[in-house]
Amino acid sequence: MILLCPGCRGLVEPAAEGGKLRCPKCQHEFAAPQRYEPEVLRGGVGGMGASGAATASVSGVPSAAGGGMVPPVAPPPIVPPPIAPPVSSPVAPPPIVPPPVASGPAASVAVGSGTIGAGGGVPPELPTGYTRSLTLTVAPGVLRWCPAVLLPLALVCTFFPWVTMSIGGSTVYAQGPWRAIFGSVYANAELVQVSRWPVEWVQHVGSDAALVLPAVILLILAVLVAWADQGLSTVDFRKVPPLARFWPWRRSILLAASAAALALFVLQTWRGWGLERALHQTVNERFAQEWNEALPNPVHLALVEYKIDQELRRYNLEHTWAQWLGLASLVLSVLALAATLALERRGQRPPPRLVIQY
Repeated sequence: MILLCPGCRGLVEPAAEGGKLRCPKCQHEFAAPQRYEPEVLRGGVGGMGASGAATASVSGVPSAAGGGMVPPVAPPPIVPPPIAPPVSSPVAPPPIVPPPVASGPAASVAVGSGTIGAGGGVPPELPTGYTRSLTLTVAPGVLRWCPAVLLPLALVCTFFPWVTMSIGGSTVYAQGPWRAIFGSVYANAELVQVSRWPVEWVQHVGSDAALVLPAVILLILAVLVAWADQGLSTVDFRKVPPLARFWPWRRSILLAASAAALALFVLQTWRGWGLERALHQTVNERFAQEWNEALPNPVHLALVEYKIDQELRRYNLEHTWAQWLGLASLVLSVLALAATLALERRGQRPPPRLVIQY
């Protein structure tokens, strides 16, 4: 037996068991432990009694109580787990075919961070920093109906005054496209007496038939073609000889007529209606002598121009909502027709769309 010195951790071999030992290296004294001998307990010895007999009988050794050999108890049989029958692989479902896209107004369905438009697929994921997206898809069906709605609206506006002279918010004199063709002016007799405005300018009102009459005729033609394009779309005009040659070009003809009518109305507005030109002519004639005398002196000329401007302001000459609504309807009709022709040239490709990310 070899011991470990608690002082220097050296190995010390004791000469005898028990007593004190001295380390030969550090001369440290310490007590040597006694040898340990384990004691084995057998059946019936040490007071085991019946419990020992029971233990011996279970393990198959002689029992202290009966002295005979007790056979060991057989362990329960091991039942193997049931084997599951083989599972056949599931049959894959048939692929889902999306329904065809309708040609009507394009609706959009949100998918994740983007949208699916009726004319295309899923837009790419939003870039870093964006949380939402808005998709605007051009609807060919809506564009085709725009001329059939906007052109009649522009024609209706021609029956209302486009330029007026008013006092206190009430119209005294007025003129629209139809009156401009014949060179006439609407006059409210009661307000004419109340206003006490000079009336000699009415004699200078001329006809604007050179521009307005072709514009009105082209507008009426455009309205008829637009209604025929939408209302008679199911009729086969190839069986009608007079129209078979022109029907494939109906939208081009409609675009040309609408654009020409718009150009003529804009030119007439820039030139001035008959009522406007007559009023300006009358006021300029009234200040013609002062104008000629003030030409050498810029200060006097500016004073005369100020007087002319103040005289024109007395009549409250202004353009009405009917003019701006009619011109706006024509502009939108021309844009819708141009977009429709552009989409027809795209063929089977989906309509364009605008994606706004924010």
